[in-house]
Amino acid sequence: MVDQENQERKGKVTYPELEEEDKPLYSNAILVNNTPWDFALHFSHLVLPVVSPAESSGEVEVKGKKVVVISIPATLVRGLIRALQTNLELYEKAYGKIEIPKEQKKR
Repeated sequence: MVDQENQERKGKVTYPELEEEDKPLYSNAILVNNTPWDFALHFSHLVLPVVSPAESSGEVEVKGKKVVVISIPATLVRGLIRALQTNLELYEKAYGKIEIPKEQKKR
């Protein structure tokens, strides 16, 4: 008889193939907020308006289009951070360090 309580269980996670109607989503802005139980990631696509210097009063309104909101349990956040960190390190080894642009100084 096998002791099923102490037997280690192994499993495999499989992901379905992408269907033709599935399309990649693009986001260039993320807002994160949380409750005691969940973290919500609000992904948006910000589109800068085309404004000539003559039309610009110094203030430009940027509108965002909501792409998707993903909520995950708080227990998954550290794993997500580790997965992103690992993939960032692999990316930078392959393609070079990602530099964050500094804000341009106002003239």
